Amino acid sequence: MAGAPEIKVELSPESINKIRRMAKEAGPTIQRRVNKGLRVAGAAGSEAAKRTVLGPPPPKADQRTKTQRALFREKRLGRNHGSTGLRAGIAKGTRVSLGTKLGIRIVSSSNALPANQKGMNRVYRLKSFRHPVFGNKRAWANQNGVDWFYTPIRKATTGMEAALLVAMEQAVSDIAKGV
Repeated sequence: MAGAPEIKVELSPESINKIRRMAKEAGPTIQRRVNKGLRVAGAAGSEAAKRTVLGPPPPKADQRTKTQRALFREKRLGRNHGSTGLRAGIAKGTRVSLGTKLGIRIVSSSNALPANQKGMNRVYRLKSFRHPVFGNKRAWANQNGVDWFYTPIRKATTGMEAALLVAMEQAVSDIAKGV
């Protein structure tokens, strides 16, 4: 395209939105390719957050004092209470979102969680929170949360920025070629 406007590739929501608008005008195949490239660029942060939330859980009070052999014996005898699927549901809801105003964001939705755990997605990120002990509203416990969301994304930022610049440059060249 001879009359294609020159785009300065920079990491800002405005330039990302400009590229996405131009890709939309260029046609659906270019638009899909550009959106896919942008999502892949943000996937490094999303995957880092998922790995952290699915990693080993924080130790419970009884796990801090018992030996590994005693914990294995209890688990084998069926004394462990199992999992509610909270961490797996949080990881399932973590994804890359392409917005029109904010550019690329990594979001965590509670849609994959059961109704009684919907608020835990937000609470699980806090440094500490209070909750009733086994649903007993008269006995409350303080619990430490895990920074599974912000810290891993911050650590993956440089890789995401590099991948995003490559994806944006590829998008600009696709739009210019009209491919």
